[in-house]
Amino acid sequence: MTQEELKKILHTVYKNIRCPSCGKRFEFGHIHVKGFFNNLCFLELKCSDHLPLYATISAPTTASPDLMLNKIIDNEYIINAYDSLTRHTGGISELLSND
Repeated sequence: MTQEELKKILHTVYKNIRCPSCGKRFEFGHIHVKGFFNNLCFLELKCSDHLPLYATISAPTTASPDLMLNKIIDNEYIINAYDSLTRHTGGISELLSND
């Protein structure tokens, strides 16, 4: 995921997602990127008056459609993604790097 894709996701979340309890908009400072896995972005959205909302956003991918058709996302895939993200101790710059 590129920085431009991330900016688009954050801007879209800011414009379109509101607290389900009170309807307030999530300010940019309350939108926290928790991690990435392939083209998925995991977010925590904090409302000052309510419990946080956790969201998984799928970013557009530049991969071939044929390649994506063969990708199976099952429980094990999700668990592995979660484990990778919880073990990550670096910052967002390491998650965005293409190493």
